Amino acid sequence: QAHVESKERALAEYKKVHFKGSARVRLDSLTFETTFGSQMDDCQNVHRLKRILDIQGCLRLNSEFHVPVLVHVSDWGRLTLHHDNGESFPELIVPLNYSLRAQDHESLIATARSKLSAQHRWWVVDIFITEQTGRWLLQAQLVRSLQERFINNRWPSDGLIYHKIRYYQGCLDGARNTDAERQWWAILEHIPKTKKPRYLRAFLRHGSLPQAFDALLSIPGLWTHMHIGVLHKVIGMRCDQVGPILHYLDYIRRVWYEIMGGCPDLVDHVYGHTVQELQSRVPKVSNTDLKVLENKMDEHILFPKIQNPEHRRLIWDRLQMIDVPIPTLGSFFQRPSLP
Repeated sequence: QAHVESKERALAEYKKVHFKGSARVRLDSLTFETTFGSQMDDCQNVHRLKRILDIQGCLRLNSEFHVPVLVHVSDWGRLTLHHDNGESFPELIVPLNYSLRAQDHESLIATARSKLSAQHRWWVVDIFITEQTGRWLLQAQLVRSLQERFINNRWPSDGLIYHKIRYYQGCLDGARNTDAERQWWAILEHIPKTKKPRYLRAFLRHGSLPQAFDALLSIPGLWTHMHIGVLHKVIGMRCDQVGPILHYLDYIRRVWYEIMGGCPDLVDHVYGHTVQELQSRVPKVSNTDLKVLENKMDEHILFPKIQNPEHRRLIWDRLQMIDVPIPTLGSFFQRPSLP
């Protein structure tokens, strides 16, 4: 416990030193990095927040709604704080060619951008300075503490929890971080009377299934429909049933890579909403599916982050040739072969 408290105090002091205050900023000065969580997004949280804002309006002065942003110390001098006695917070004047790196509340800001008129298009940010320093570990902990919060988001999905635990276990492309891993296990334990932690621990001890699931983490949009609460059924199947499961999981991966032309960069742009729209569609066989998907492709509802016309044309050419129901993790967990 003393070790935990020592780390907690060190992070709190580092955070205090690097906090430069709160300020109002233009909404268009905020930018969000692409994360696994944002790629999984099925847009439901934005719809939920729109309904809330319709009822109560935009609450942006309370600290729990502030957006944490990072500014490199070398850029801090380019920004100006303008104080107005009539306002609760000063305005941070941000050059048009500069963006503040927002670390949280992406869905909330997306909702605000769609709801607020031009004269009200601002938000309150909490400003933290980053620097080139030997204290990389504390800086990384600060960034993680700002990113991995869930104040205005739905509780983390099973897919995000699985990804974070495997990432911090060092099973993906990062180094092992036992402190961060423990925090995500604690998040999973948070639900009263849940058996999900027990199911996931047992699942991760299986000899082959975790690796098959991990192979799908390169397609973030699939993970919207991960269900940790069903994993005990997966590992409870007979040995002769595990082979077909492994085959189906690999089949999911192969179909999606085929749609994206085998290009990892394009696969990385498969978002949750697109997966939901394509699940179980058979465009080569069903004219209804073909027409629905063609309209959604033309309207950029499918693959909205892919803007290159040639890439979109080639994706559509390949999509039209799919003559089997497009598989996803959602369709996997709906399989009648699961007891």
